[in-house]
Order: sequence, then C-alpha cells, then structure tokens
Amino acid sequence: MSKKFENISIEISRTVANEADLLRMFAFPGENYKITSEDNFDCNSLHITICIDKSIVAYARLTPGPNSVFHSWTQGKCSLPNDNESIDLGRMLVNGKFRGLGLLNLLLIESCLQSYLLGFKKINGTHIPEEIHMARCLHRVGFTNCGDTVVEHESGGISVLVQPVTCEITSDIVSLWLIKNVLGNYILQ
Repeated sequence: MSKKFENISIEISRTVANEADLLRMFAFPGENYKITSEDNFDCNSLHITICIDKSIVAYARLTPGPNSVFHSWTQGKCSLPNDNESIDLGRMLVNGKFRGLGLLNLLLIESCLQSYLLGFKKINGTHIPEEIHMARCLHRVGFTNCGDTVVEHESGGISVLVQPVTCEITSDIVSLWLIKNVLGNYILQ
C-alpha cells in the first residue's frame, strides 16, 4: 500500500535541528545522550533531513574525512578509506511511524548524491550485521563490504559490532542514483 503526501521536502543543513536531535536520541540511545545527541563530528558535517508536513521523519549525517567518524569510533581498526576523497555517511534513521514508505532508500540516495556534488570519490558507512534491511538498502545502491566486522564505540557511550561498507562514486552509479531519486520522489508525492 502506498501513501501519498502533500508536503514532502529534503533539507540540508550545517547544524542539527532540535527535532533531528530528539529523533537521534530516541533512535540511538546511549548513556551520554541525556541532554543532546550532538558530538564533536556534528559541527563539520552536513545534516540531511526528510520532512513530511514540516516534521522531520528521516535523518542522516555526512562527515568528510580524513579523521573520520568510523575510524575514530573503531579506534582505527576499520579498513574504510580515510582521506580527503572520502566522506562518512552515518546516523541514518527513519521515524518508526514512517517506516515502510521507502524513506530510507530516498535518504540514502540523496546522501550519496550530495556526496557526489561535494566532489567526494568514496562514501563510507557501517551497519549492524543483523539489520538486514539496512544492509540490503546499502548494497542496492552500490555499497560493498570493506573488511571484517569491527567493534564501534559510539559517542553515546555504547559499543556495537558493525560491518564497514564503502561505495566508489562513479558516473554510472550517479546516473542510477538520479533515476532512483526521481522515481522515489514521484512515488512519495
């Protein structure tokens, strides 16, 4: 069943909106997130939100390398690219009330397109191996596993086993993303 929305928008910001911060605190619980989910990577990142009727329903963060999020959180143990040509995609989430509508795919594709427009050659991510839907979404747009699973010590004070993934941004991949993005926007509107 497909739902139609009157007012859907994608917004890109250099700061974390209060509503996005609350959504992140709920989605990524951690002992350090009593007041805010903001960390030392937020000020150097782009924050992408999908809004429906002006309410944030999906969120992702893009953080350029080097000295990336994932290398920091894995204490240098992940094998992801960590240079000026790489950007980390993290904190991807969709509000539970809006799951099953394709918003994760739309958010992922928009994040990849923004990375391309910023001139990055590779986009990195991680996912929890048991989160099959996230893994499928990442692999569907061109991400591949990059090394073995590794423990990630997130800024919220929790540790989790993750699978690093990366995607080389090529013109063929960008064409595919553009087609999927157009179709995704058409389906949601």
